[in-house]
Amino acid sequence: MTSLTSDAPPQERGITSWDLYIEPNAAQLAQLAEQAAAGTLRLAPEPLPLSEGPAAFARVTTGRAGGKKIVLTRA
Repeated sequence: MTSLTSDAPPQERGITSWDLYIEPNAAQLAQLAEQAAAGTLRLAPEPLPLSEGPAAFARVTTGRAGGKKIVLTRA
């Protein structure tokens, strides 16, 4: 689990959380806003079963997700 709004809570019931810090980038945000306004912003989610959660998390945290949005499903 990752916290985006505050410090991550302590481990509970075998669930570990991490802090995620993001560096703001005004140029990228402006580009995303322009694409959203123009209707050209496209997301490319990659559905994965929950069982692949740890591997997906590792891909994201090591920068190997390729800019994709990873979505975990129960299927």
